[in-house]
Amino acid sequence: MLKLLAAAYGGLLLAAGILALTRRLRWLVMAVLIVAVGWFLTIGLTVPLHFWNGPQWGIFTADLLVLIAFAVLTARYRTPWLFTVTGLQLATVTLHIAYALAPSLSGFAYAGAQQILGWAVLWTLLVAGAFAKLSPTRN
Repeated sequence: MLKLLAAAYGGLLLAAGILALTRRLRWLVMAVLIVAVGWFLTIGLTVPLHFWNGPQWGIFTADLLVLIAFAVLTARYRTPWLFTVTGLQLATVTLHIAYALAPSLSGFAYAGAQQILGWAVLWTLLVAGAFAKLSPTRN
């Protein structure tokens, strides 16, 4: 099941990248690259399940770096799509902190919410690629 989800996420990420390149939206290309780098960092920093007894600090670090990159991109291009993606990424980072402060939260709820927010970021970028308008001054 996890391999199927990873394949679907990778396929949609590739579709978002192709859409960004064909639409020639520089901010969207950079946002997709940020998500791709964050995804590969997350895969590399994930703690195996049999050692998983608390917050995933490696994934937290990757998510924090992605948040900083999105914040810089949002400050530069100021599109509503980037504000949305940055807000979703902020919720992701906040969830890591909440789980560290309250370990009584269900691990399934923590992991599930992380997945939902990750997919929301990707779908937001796909919708942005489909509906964003080209700006003559800042694309």
